[in-house]
Amino acid sequence: MKIGYTNRSSNKEYEILYRLGCESIVDRDVHLSEIDSFEQFVKKNIDHEMIIVDLASIGNKFTINQLYPILSLIKKNKGSLIINEFSQTNLFSNGIYIEFLYLMATHDKKAYRIRADEALETAKKNGTASGRPAIGLDIIERIRYMYEKEKMTIQEVAKACNVSIGTVYKYTRATVKQKIHSQVAK
Repeated sequence: MKIGYTNRSSNKEYEILYRLGCESIVDRDVHLSEIDSFEQFVKKNIDHEMIIVDLASIGNKFTINQLYPILSLIKKNKGSLIINEFSQTNLFSNGIYIEFLYLMATHDKKAYRIRADEALETAKKNGTASGRPAIGLDIIERIRYMYEKEKMTIQEVAKACNVSIGTVYKYTRATVKQKIHSQVAK
């Protein structure tokens, strides 16, 4: 079965996907990031022929490094992802293009790790502290209180506590997971 995926939900994109033989089209889950929504789509549809119009169908804010786990999943399960914009060229086949993306993502992941290790080593040699600054227990308790009791959003808590959204998520993760599970159970 051919299943299309779109981040843009445009009539033009729907038309292209139906013309390519898609029996159904999945729109991005707006409750997830672009890349997480696409990864969820791939996991659910790995046994089908998945089709996107172009890379922007996944989203506009992802990096090749973020594609690595998705491309690995496709490769491991011998999945089929057709990217229409590359199927129309005579330069190389879609399969070769997916393999090329996988190789680039693999290289990017390794390069990122090497750069991070070098930066840590340089910081260590210079006696500079590396990593994020420690957060006190009082801030952690404030984050949890604002999120759980005052029902503030993660963004509001981050701004109020002068910390990153990731930090707020880290210390409210159990609460977030409980909310998701209770919504799914309904």
